Amino acid sequence: MKWAPVIPLIGGFPLGSYYATKEKPMAIYSYSAFEANDSHLTNYWDDVPYRRFDVEGEVDTLSEGLDFVVATPPCAALSQLNTGKTEEAKGVCAASTVWMYESIRDAVKYLSPKVIMGENAPALYTKKGLPVAEQLQDLATELGYSFTLYKTNTRFHGIPQSRERTFYILWKTDTAPVMNFYERKRDTFQQYLSELAEDAMQNDIVINKKLTDEPQWRFLKARYKTDDPRPIIAQRAITAHNYIMKSDLLPEYIEWITDNGTENEIRLAHHMKMKYDSGRGIWDSSVHVFSDVMNAVIGRNLNDTIHPHKDRSLTIREALHMMGFPEDFELVGGRSKLNHIAQNVPTCTARDMTFEVMKYLDDDLDDSGLPFMRQNNVKKTYDTPFTTGATLESFI
Repeated sequence: MKWAPVIPLIGGFPLGSYYATKEKPMAIYSYSAFEANDSHLTNYWDDVPYRRFDVEGEVDTLSEGLDFVVATPPCAALSQLNTGKTEEAKGVCAASTVWMYESIRDAVKYLSPKVIMGENAPALYTKKGLPVAEQLQDLATELGYSFTLYKTNTRFHGIPQSRERTFYILWKTDTAPVMNFYERKRDTFQQYLSELAEDAMQNDIVINKKLTDEPQWRFLKARYKTDDPRPIIAQRAITAHNYIMKSDLLPEYIEWITDNGTENEIRLAHHMKMKYDSGRGIWDSSVHVFSDVMNAVIGRNLNDTIHPHKDRSLTIREALHMMGFPEDFELVGGRSKLNHIAQNVPTCTARDMTFEVMKYLDDDLDDSGLPFMRQNNVKKTYDTPFTTGATLESFI
């Protein structure tokens, strides 16, 4: 099986394809702009050549072509985290769609794959993503490929994480195949994390809470007579709120806030005490506790995701585990590159999508008879009717 990743970023998609094919790629293809992001995977697979399309002489046209290519271009244009309200955000959005199209064009030009598979934000499947989806479909037609949109969620592929993604697949045939739906058994969040060796969880605890003007921080500043109490609480807790509870400082905090807080802050402090007294938990609204399926791993909120049975946030190793990375995979740059973990598809989802490509290459998928398909693995529905002459806009 001859395959290659294009813009692999940290490497979740290529690793998933490797788990499916049991073969490393012929090479890793990308662009100079992503060299730092790609370094995580190129460092892990140091025996696989790394080639950039935009560097003259690094990429030669393959006469035979590849079986398939997997691509992970940036998804800023459709990400729910990007509002696109600022000029800078609009520029990021525009650039991310350009990379999506360029990676497809260069893959066809230089690698001649039978299948091109990429992934993007779930919005690609909705009205918000319609302009991008239409352009992808037009590009597929122009290049001689049929087209599929496939929406799914990581929780259906074996890892207890709720992370929706939309895959776009270009098939080197006039009509697209009918892909299978998935709903694999999975462990709970707690069970899945317990697979890690104990020593893999001790380092790199992520504590990066911002110092704010919230009353809990003001109280700790006053109590310890310091402008920054974070080093004091870091050994015992993740948030100021949690530290107050664990250190039995709640009565003292209530007394302090009564004299120094606003009416609303006093009310919230008494509500906090009521929750604690009733045994309903000590975590405030800024952190998230999951027992079965955790929310998507997102770099900026990883600090606020609490371990299901340990009194701390997730470590970097645990975050990588929630994305399906092997235990010997190293995040180049450590916690400074934390956001790179979120800029990928979990390996289990990529593995199953690669299985579908392999079935197609083995002629083991039914033919839809349509130039494009739109399938929703979340709802287990075919959102494109099996009729001819249909347009993508009709089904979004």
